[in-house]
Amino acid sequence: MALFDQDADIMLVGSDKGEVCRGRAAAETWVGGLLANNRFAWTMDQVDIDVHGETAWAFVDGKMAVSSAATGEQRSPRSVLARAVPVAHPAARAMTKPKRP
Repeated sequence: MALFDQDADIMLVGSDKGEVCRGRAAAETWVGGLLANNRFAWTMDQVDIDVHGETAWAFVDGKMAVSSAATGEQRSPRSVLARAVPVAHPAARAMTKPKRP
C-alpha cells in the first residue's frame, strides 16, 4: 500500500468485475485479503506507458496466474488501462524510467 497515494480519499480499481474500492481503508482490506490467501504472477505481452504533464497512463495486456492452496493455479487473460499517480510520485518515476541493458 505504500506505493498508493497516501490520501484517504483514493479509489482502487481491479481488473475483474466488482473490484472497486473507495477509500484507503477499503483498499487496504481488499488488497490484504487478496494477498493473504493468493499468489499472483503476470506475463505481459504488451506494456505501454504514456506521460502527459504530471499524469502517467499505463496499458497492459497479458495473462495473470493466481495460485492458492484451495484452488491451485488458474490463468486468465487481463487487459488494464490505468491512470497512475502524479509523475512527481516516486512510484511513477520508477515506472516511467527507461530501462537500460
